[in-house]
Amino acid sequence: MVMHSLTYLSLVIRIRLYNYFWVIHNWIILLLVYRNRIVLEAEASAEAIRVKGDAEAFAIEAKAKAEAEQMARKADAWKDYQEAAMVDMVLETIPKVCHLFL
Repeated sequence: MVMHSLTYLSLVIRIRLYNYFWVIHNWIILLLVYRNRIVLEAEASAEAIRVKGDAEAFAIEAKAKAEAEQMARKADAWKDYQEAAMVDMVLETIPKVCHLFL
């Protein structure tokens, strides 16, 4: 009878240890899944920040190119205006100079 109850007790202990093992095993799996989720969220956040930075850099570059082209066109326009103004001034001055000699 004593042997039988020791065997039964041993069996109960084994079953409880087996159950504890599975509880610990499941907790480890949950922790690994949680860790993977955290890592994936961090990687996604980093990628989003990188993409946003790339988009901002592209927008700044496009704006700078547009402003440079606008400034070049303004410079050309002022050059043309300056030449036209000089021609106009010469054309206005020629009759006055001619009056002096007549």
